Amino acid sequence: MKTSTGLTILVILLVCTTRLHAASTIQFTVASYTVAESAGAVTLTVRRLDDTNTVVSVDYASTNGTATAGLKYTAVSGTLTFAAGETNQAIVVPILNEGFVEGTKTFQLTLSGPMGGAVLGTRTTTTVSIRDNDPEVGFELTSQSVWEKASAITLPVLRGNDGDLRPFTVDYATRDLTAKAGEDYQAVAGTIEFKENETVKSITIPILPDAVAENTERFQVTLSNPTGGFTLGTATTAVNIEEKYQTLAPPFDSNLSIRRAGSVNLLDWTGGGQLQRADRVTGPWHTLTAARSPATVQSPIPTTFYRVTRPRPANVYVPSSYDGHTPIPLVILLHGRASIRHVEDYMKFLPLSESRGFLYSYPDGTIDRWGYQFWNATDATGDFGNTGVDDSGYLRGLIEEIERRFAVDLKRIYLIGHSNGGFMAYRMACDSSGLIAGIASLAGGTFVDPSRCQPSEPVNILEIHGTADDTIRYAGGANTTASVQANMPPYPGALQTVQMWAGYNGARDPATDAAPSLDLTTDVAGLDTVVTRYTNCPSGGAVELWTINGGSHIPTLSSEFSPRVIDWLLAHPKP
Repeated sequence: MKTSTGLTILVILLVCTTRLHAASTIQFTVASYTVAESAGAVTLTVRRLDDTNTVVSVDYASTNGTATAGLKYTAVSGTLTFAAGETNQAIVVPILNEGFVEGTKTFQLTLSGPMGGAVLGTRTTTTVSIRDNDPEVGFELTSQSVWEKASAITLPVLRGNDGDLRPFTVDYATRDLTAKAGEDYQAVAGTIEFKENETVKSITIPILPDAVAENTERFQVTLSNPTGGFTLGTATTAVNIEEKYQTLAPPFDSNLSIRRAGSVNLLDWTGGGQLQRADRVTGPWHTLTAARSPATVQSPIPTTFYRVTRPRPANVYVPSSYDGHTPIPLVILLHGRASIRHVEDYMKFLPLSESRGFLYSYPDGTIDRWGYQFWNATDATGDFGNTGVDDSGYLRGLIEEIERRFAVDLKRIYLIGHSNGGFMAYRMACDSSGLIAGIASLAGGTFVDPSRCQPSEPVNILEIHGTADDTIRYAGGANTTASVQANMPPYPGALQTVQMWAGYNGARDPATDAAPSLDLTTDVAGLDTVVTRYTNCPSGGAVELWTINGGSHIPTLSSEFSPRVIDWLLAHPKP
């Protein structure tokens, strides 16, 4: 009995020890992927579960299914090594556009030979399906919006066929829905002519002003009768005429040109956008992140569509008091990454746009390869997924387009940002100091390297930061958690940020209030925010820090927050 009891106790201890030190389990995250033949590559994710504190590795290799290596994809094999604390690794498989119409083809990748004490999980194999191409011509979007007081709307029509680049035509015509031709818009009809190598054309439709306040009204534009053997993709798009919002984007002409050179195509474009390709004009579009103009693409058959990413459209809210002539301020709100997607729902500046009388926009950033929207801001945040996107140029172009469409007070153009959006606001202050009157940043920061910010003139700076922020810490630092899918560099703290900007602006003599004077969050009872301001500042170069004692990265904002921020900005114009 003693021996038996002793064995039982020993077994229990061994089981407990095993549970406390579970081996690393390695497997694919999903059992199958689908990719367009024109995608250029597919990225497969391999995940390490359970014990992540050791160094482990696993082999991988591709095998043919109905897809043949060298024709539909490039065979790959190798070893993935997970460092201590690392949970995800990627396998990139090049996809080849060989040009034959032959339906969907598949191949597999298999994991084997785990090392370092790791074991394989349940998904040791994943199947990749390669969809064949299908050329079409059509609208870029199924619906678009236009402000009723805008003079016109321009609708892009895309042809991106990479082999059959002959001239062809397609007809178009408008049709009433709830909007009436002659009252709300001017009816148009005609023929679009695509010349050789042209991939994007447009239709411009005049919008007629309406003195009667009405809800959103809609009309339709339809494509028909394509020549040259082309088929229609998105043949119809709906146009929404909005009473309060104007949808616009910076002017754009990529000058995309495609030339055949033997067995490959040569693509040239301008404007800094990213090259994309798709099976259909309706997408899905795949970004060729490594492509830079000029690019060589091996896709010689007329089955792939190309385009250069257009500037993202943004809504501009127009307050009722706007008369079209008197200049009014412009405020742009920038969201953070993977935190507050609908940032207006969080900060609620829209009612203030109406009551204070300023133009207001909250545009979307770029979607990275993990599905999050972000801004390619400073050296402290990095470019998530190495997109190469020029968000500074995009925002400047957006502001200039708003200036062209509206009477904007050029001394009162402001940006407000949260987290990654706060970093982007600082980037704009650095790059476009002659354009931006001031910024307000919640949980953001400026460049790490002061030499990378060289403003040509002062910019009013308001940094708002919580002392309990564990994402962008008040004292600065670096994000090294597994939840951050990028190798982020260190970032400056709140104090360092305002000190650097005091240096840029030539501000001196900081003074900090003896006690909290503002109530910016309901997470902390009573007055919670201490103000530090530079008391000797040049005109247009005020610098302040609002420290929220106990404030988190996403504090629950009080009703005082948004009015305080807006009123501070509006009180600090350019000289």
